[in-house]
Amino acid sequence: MNHQNTKGGEVAKPTTSPHQQPDKSTTSRRSGRNGSTPEKPHQLSITTINRLFTADNKVDRLRNYIDAKVELENCIEQERNLTMSMPRFLGAIRITGPEDTGPAMKSDPEIEAIGMRKAMEYERDNGRIPEDVSSENLGFDVRSTDDHGKKRYIEVKARAKIGEVDLTHNEWFKAKRFRDDYYLYVVYNAATIPELHVVRDPWSNLTPEERIEVVRFIIKSQEIIEKEEDY
Repeated sequence: MNHQNTKGGEVAKPTTSPHQQPDKSTTSRRSGRNGSTPEKPHQLSITTINRLFTADNKVDRLRNYIDAKVELENCIEQERNLTMSMPRFLGAIRITGPEDTGPAMKSDPEIEAIGMRKAMEYERDNGRIPEDVSSENLGFDVRSTDDHGKKRYIEVKARAKIGEVDLTHNEWFKAKRFRDDYYLYVVYNAATIPELHVVRDPWSNLTPEERIEVVRFIIKSQEIIEKEEDY
């Protein structure tokens, strides 16, 4: 740029060569003042953006731009590390209170085996073909098919005497899904004289008590006996 004196003794304003490239930092500052936004502005906090456009002097604007750049880089780095995956179980906390499920709710493989035998016999006696799927964690223990191909999805519960039974979240979900095709077979007094009680569509016909432990749905023995029907 050149400085030339005019006749009046005034100094002419500096001129810029048409081939001279504008200063990038100046352009950046101007674009900020004119309302344009940095790359990916949606990743900056509202507080940071407000600071960028309300700064009164160059020092504050420069400092705000540096802060915004650091924040944006951190956001990009965090996005780069995001991946889609299945939830991973880290742990659980169980809080116990004064209530206890009592011996009637304790798991007993021998009692459970008696309950399964009783349920399978009942299905065969009624002309259906039962299949034991209790090891597959399907939300039911027996898949039973009649002569017409219609299936029953049966959850089997057995108690040494008479007491509450509990359904897992998966079992209760399948009861809701299959409705009339889902059956709850409860065998009471399995240790002495087994008694089979059959409840069809437990999701509609029973009112469980939800206990926050490992989510289970507790059904009273009296309600099972009252709602039992012949199927």
